[in-house]
Amino acid sequence: MWQELAQDGWLELSDPRAPFLQARLLDDAVLGQAQGRSARRRAAHWALKPAPLIVAAAAHPADRLTALVLAALTTTTDTTADMTVVARLCGHSPQQTEVLLDRLVADRTLSAWHHRRDTDEVYWQPARPHRALPGPAPAASHA
Repeated sequence: MWQELAQDGWLELSDPRAPFLQARLLDDAVLGQAQGRSARRRAAHWALKPAPLIVAAAAHPADRLTALVLAALTTTTDTTADMTVVARLCGHSPQQTEVLLDRLVADRTLSAWHHRRDTDEVYWQPARPHRALPGPAPAASHA
């Protein structure tokens, strides 16, 4: 995923032959934004390391981005976020994001997800437990 970010001009990568990969954000203004700073920091971390939500390398880029967004929004105590925020970060409408979440369940990246329409919150459960992602199971899976 980091190669795609470099190709799109979001970051500059160090020499791939170097023992450690380094990346430099090309838009420094991103670092000074208060809202979502921790989510962006986690997203950058997971873009450079294997994400806790494992997606096949051959998966559609939208599926991979959705998994990255969920990983960035996941905390040690929570696997929930506002659907509008998830959709915006994925670059899709909430309806399109629901389709993407269904595909992540079908591909076994997620074991379940649920959208509470009364609060507009979406809950997800990673298919594979990961130490960085312990959290409550969703109330119900999406059918």
